[in-house]
Amino acid sequence: MLTANPPCFYQHVGLYAYRREFLLRLAEMPPCAMETIEKLEQLRVLFAGYSILVGVVEEPTFGIDTPDDYLAFVEKCRRA
Repeated sequence: MLTANPPCFYQHVGLYAYRREFLLRLAEMPPCAMETIEKLEQLRVLFAGYSILVGVVEEPTFGIDTPDDYLAFVEKCRRA
């Protein structure tokens, strides 16, 4: 895929939604080793045997990784 011209790849859009009951259960689960290494809490869900639904979007998006990114996003939405 990455050797194609142009390269073909998927961009991760990390949006997770859990029901309250599941969040309470998740909070009781100990972190798995891989979660501790990778710092990805969704790995706890997968290693506990649960599944995560994945969707594919057609258009690329941008990340909101810092408080400044969030403020820029809010400002962009206000102008839209």
